Amino acid sequence: MKWSLVFKMFRSVELEHLERSIYTVSRQTVAPSQFIFFDNNSPFSIEEITNVVCQHVDTGKFESEFHFVRHEAYQIKTLSWAGNRAIRAARHPIFVMMRADCVYRHDFCEQMLGAAGDNPMCYATPWYTLLDEQSTKTMDSLPWRENVDALSACTGNPMRAEVAQDGPSFCTNKLAMAMGGWYDEALVGWGFDQQDLQKQMVNSGVAMKVVPEMLYYHMCHSIRPEQSERDMARALLVWSHSPRRSAEL
Repeated sequence: MKWSLVFKMFRSVELEHLERSIYTVSRQTVAPSQFIFFDNNSPFSIEEITNVVCQHVDTGKFESEFHFVRHEAYQIKTLSWAGNRAIRAARHPIFVMMRADCVYRHDFCEQMLGAAGDNPMCYATPWYTLLDEQSTKTMDSLPWRENVDALSACTGNPMRAEVAQDGPSFCTNKLAMAMGGWYDEALVGWGFDQQDLQKQMVNSGVAMKVVPEMLYYHMCHSIRPEQSERDMARALLVWSHSPRRSAEL
């Protein structure tokens, strides 16, 4: 089976987050047919980023593409905008989405692909844990590089994903994305991009498969001054004013 690994880098993530994450990408038990690295306007140079990636990933083993997008629209071209473009760069319908702010169990891709199977109308995601700031700072004191589950010793907020919750690392098919209308690019800044996509998918008949295992850990990272803070009231306002809400009436 041919599939694409779509890996996202963005402004609020530091190089140390990227290094940790890409290390776990390099240790996956299954290899992609295509590796896509999509950097949406991070403050680091192309050389800095490629040096970190190539420290762990042998891009000569499979088809690889690096996309470095630079723009001034920090608060408009955010998760939805970048997610759609990164996924559309995939050459294969089946893809696994991974992010630079997460470290993954080494069987993450294998389990996601197995859960989604050959059903183009399936979205598969697992449980994950939100590491707090202190846990992220001290995670290197644990042997997580050998066994990511060592991070379960950290104090974090476990997310046992359900259909309507945010499952930002997942496996699905471009057909399922199209059925869900892709990410809503009217949802800018921090907000309900992922939850909205999953809701639209469910309403369009996409099957949601949750793997009841803790397969990755989200590292805490700060918001840069020019970015939108995590404001729930603002996120609800942006969501309620999306053209999709009018279409649902």
